[in-house]
Amino acid sequence: MKIIKLDNLKLGSELVSIKNNAIFKVQDISDKVTIKAQSNGEIKVLTESTLKRWYRQVTKSVDEEQYENQVQEQQHEEAPVIEDVPATDVEIVKEETNVAPQADAVPQLNEEVKAQSEPPKNKKPAANAQTTDPVLQQLRQRLIDTCIDQLRGSSIKDTKSYIGLRVSKLNYAEVYNGKKRFTIRISSKALSSDQAKLCTLAPASFRWTLDAIFTVLTEEDFDTAMDLLRASYQYKVVGR
Repeated sequence: MKIIKLDNLKLGSELVSIKNNAIFKVQDISDKVTIKAQSNGEIKVLTESTLKRWYRQVTKSVDEEQYENQVQEQQHEEAPVIEDVPATDVEIVKEETNVAPQADAVPQLNEEVKAQSEPPKNKKPAANAQTTDPVLQQLRQRLIDTCIDQLRGSSIKDTKSYIGLRVSKLNYAEVYNGKKRFTIRISSKALSSDQAKLCTLAPASFRWTLDAIFTVLTEEDFDTAMDLLRASYQYKVVGR
């Protein structure tokens, strides 16, 4: 499998969802990509960033490609117009970072996340400015409000570099802002193996208590972010 690049996609290419391993086929490619589920016919129209974050594409072997091309050529000779040619290959992608999407490899912290998460030495931490995207501002606030409403005893600590989600004086998560995204930091020890794959893990040498970093880009990331926050809350607060 390889990282999805729009230049490499074509009609009939098959993708797989990183969330549930459902297989989809590419139906249309323009500013956004339209895909159709093989199992139930569900149609989704996705942006490039969402496609790269939540889907991967399977690389076919040379023999498979040659066979499929031969079948398509034969079908084309028999019928001038064919709108749907089944395909049988899948692929998945995480958001573009410096991390290769390998299940067994421990992701390394990329420079962008490191800059958001750790103030540079001998410098004052950057102000915790609001995101410039109003949709992300609302999404970020809804995430914080949901934690306060649903996770008993939760409150916030607003600092210059982040917003801490805490119970008493114990932080179970931290929220860092960016212009076109925001990130949450939680404890990797609280996460299942599948949840850990969705995050960027800080190197052990950093010795961060909240060492798993999840980036929120769109509304589609809300439920996943809440699941990660609940897991960290259970581990850091309830489990003690």
